[in-house]
Amino acid sequence: MWWKKRRFFGDNEDNPKIDESIELLRRLTREDSFDTARRVYAEATYINMEQAYIEGRGVTRSQAKVCIRWLTGGRCGEFKSPDYYCGDCHPPGMDHPSLWNKGGKPYSYVFQPYGLDNETLEELMAYCEKHGLSCSVNSESWHFPGGTLIVELRRKTISQKLYQLQKGFDSDKKGRT
Repeated sequence: MWWKKRRFFGDNEDNPKIDESIELLRRLTREDSFDTARRVYAEATYINMEQAYIEGRGVTRSQAKVCIRWLTGGRCGEFKSPDYYCGDCHPPGMDHPSLWNKGGKPYSYVFQPYGLDNETLEELMAYCEKHGLSCSVNSESWHFPGGTLIVELRRKTISQKLYQLQKGFDSDKKGRT
């Protein structure tokens, strides 16, 4: 049967633990539901996913109130309670946010949405431009792995800012000729 062939491991790799795990998840999907199998995967991997983020970047979780101003050097002046955020604290599409330090200083604002549509992506890019942030999106989230994305916002580096200035200068030159 076509589904017996491995798609993400080599077919000639002989590992009974892998075969058994794949079969258990397939059986769980058939006998219970796909959602249950996804949740089992997420439960088994979320700690490792978060640890990979921490170790890969050399960061620690910040205890600061989750607000973009923490990353951009400002303060959230409208903080009233843990459940209230000022109007500009969070980027478009935000869900499951966290803040991360590196060397004791703000490093990144991370959020893990279940999806991002075109409109939200456009709003997110405008938000990043407004706040001088770079944005990366990938599938290595730890909040429900396999069901969410991870969006990492960081301050733009000097080289990124210079590149944008050059792009603007080049487009200005074209408009004047």
